[in-house]
Amino acid sequence: WAMSAESGVAPKLPLAAEAFAVGSVAAALGSTLMAPFERTRLLIRVPSEEYKKSAKVGFFGEFRWLLHGMRDSARYEGLAAFWRGNFANLLRSVPSRALNFSLFATLFYERELNPFLAGAEAGFLTLTIFYPIDHMRSLLAENNRNMKKGVESVRYTGLADVWRHSKLIDLYSGFPAASVTIAFYRALYFGLYYRLRSDNSWSWNTLVAYSGTLVSALLLYPIDSVRRRIRFRATNTTPSFSNYWSTTLSIISTEGFGSLMRGSQSLGWRSLSGASTLLIFDYMFTTILGRQKGGI
Repeated sequence: WAMSAESGVAPKLPLAAEAFAVGSVAAALGSTLMAPFERTRLLIRVPSEEYKKSAKVGFFGEFRWLLHGMRDSARYEGLAAFWRGNFANLLRSVPSRALNFSLFATLFYERELNPFLAGAEAGFLTLTIFYPIDHMRSLLAENNRNMKKGVESVRYTGLADVWRHSKLIDLYSGFPAASVTIAFYRALYFGLYYRLRSDNSWSWNTLVAYSGTLVSALLLYPIDSVRRRIRFRATNTTPSFSNYWSTTLSIISTEGFGSLMRGSQSLGWRSLSGASTLLIFDYMFTTILGRQKGGI
């Protein structure tokens, strides 16, 4: 950027553009840092009886088993194997997360909205833009699974083919229920951190970021469990307010509320990715770039 003749200082990019760039870096770094854990989790997705016994201990049992898996993976495949497929994952996830941070920064720093409200609005707007893409990916994945099973279904060749054979309104199927969920999650994710963060203690901010991310994920976990159950029960069923409610009541009456939290112990270490992304963004945006509320 050319230096200003009067001040001798390079002009700043618009706040939204800076936040998008910083959000991209933060999301990429956060995902890359957690890639070894995510890949190991995929490798032990079909657990042995030994894993099941270990996982019953809770968070520490599962975390210990993950460390064993990482040790074995490093021994037989090398350290580079931990990041195999990470680039493709970044291409899929970074744009939406970067846009989410950009929208939040615009609403919180420039328009000075309450952090909970800014987080909810940013989450809703991001989902509105990316929901059709995610829905097309889901349709394509279901189509591929059906083809492998020999089930008759519409055969798509790729995302472009899904787009050609779908109406836009169909690609937003299930959006109302999903939008409420993501708005609530992002409200807590951003709101808790930016309400409790300190300008003087990054150790405190680290604790707040991790705790806020974990609390947000735990509160939303029952809803996510119901969504997965609906999808598993019938691949053509789209989660909506009505079947969310009926499925929730059915699960609680037959299995108890505890079944909705089954597997939630993994959130203990999975929240590290969201927390690290939030911390990296905050540090780069406020400390390195010097952005403050009011769009300064």
